[in-house]
Amino acid sequence: MTSCTKCQTEWSFKNKAVTLKRITGELKCPYCGEEQFLSKKAQLQMGVSNMIIPATMLLPLPFDIPLPIHLPIILLGIAAVIILNIGLVKLSDKREYPV
Repeated sequence: MTSCTKCQTEWSFKNKAVTLKRITGELKCPYCGEEQFLSKKAQLQMGVSNMIIPATMLLPLPFDIPLPIHLPIILLGIAAVIILNIGLVKLSDKREYPV
């Protein structure tokens, strides 16, 4: 589970979901107010998991899948990435940059 690096309080699913809206990766702990950042490992894992969306868009094309089936596959891929990224949130007390 994701917890604050200062107060060690576990973050709720809703608190972790808010992190996906932040472009800079700067977060404030909802309990102690300490500034937190996404860890380097979490940033890399989220970047890899985001590749699911283009895969769901391009994979059905060579198989000639009709559009009414193709669109729900894309929507399921987007939903899977959002839920997966919320689960991958890990925090750090300093800003880390992925290589």
